[in-house]
Amino acid sequence: MTNEEMKRYSVLFDILGFKRGRNTWGEYAMIKKYILPIPGIMSDNYANYYLRIGTAPVMWSCHTDTVHSESVTKGTVRQKLCITDKDLLFTQNGSCLGADNGVGVWLMLKMIEAKIEGLYIFHRGEESGGLGSHYIADNTPEMVKDIKFAIAFDRRKNTSVITHQGFRTCSDAFADSLIAGLGLGHKKDNGGTFTDTKSYAELIPECTNVSAGFTSEHSKNETLDVAYVGRLLDALLKLDVSSLVCVRDLKAKKDYAYSFHGYGSTYSS
Repeated sequence: MTNEEMKRYSVLFDILGFKRGRNTWGEYAMIKKYILPIPGIMSDNYANYYLRIGTAPVMWSCHTDTVHSESVTKGTVRQKLCITDKDLLFTQNGSCLGADNGVGVWLMLKMIEAKIEGLYIFHRGEESGGLGSHYIADNTPEMVKDIKFAIAFDRRKNTSVITHQGFRTCSDAFADSLIAGLGLGHKKDNGGTFTDTKSYAELIPECTNVSAGFTSEHSKNETLDVAYVGRLLDALLKLDVSSLVCVRDLKAKKDYAYSFHGYGSTYSS
């Protein structure tokens, strides 16, 4: 990786250098350094952080927590990173990398810097069952009342635009339009399970999750394809949201295989 490339990804590398288990010093330190200084950023009663730029009917989604469990004191919040000659990032201390979901945080920071329109939500507690996003869906649904598209950056590998998260959460037509708009050769993937956009599936017509370049998430073997993340950012900065298609009918709910409610993973058929 060249010096110029290292400079481009310096913030990403620094974010991934924090162990960011839910409500730990590492998560707080990352939020204090990178999210709280965003001009106009606001927080709700669950400490989700959000920002509205322009009027585009799209929500950009990530989460601030990871599965790290070590960062319970101020002295253990950092970890060392290594990168291969093929631009694969990993840790050298037997800890998960935390690209799930540090990549999403970095992408959204760069999009905000570029003034890309949309509602940006940095969710809390995703790794504990989507606590922050469930809070918004249950208590302040008016926050997303004008949103047609909810796009998370929280899927493994570099090929997926998710159509199902246990049940269908976006239409094939929308997924095809997003794939075309990004131009990176993604494929529709019906094998999603959960990320925060699932919490909004009864409020927002088109809810998806896009590959963020990591593999073996939640483990010491986690890696990140840094070159892919750079290509994804470039594509997002050029994406024409007006070209996205919204066809999923919330009122009909024909696509639901399941409904869900409350906090965590409580489902009923």
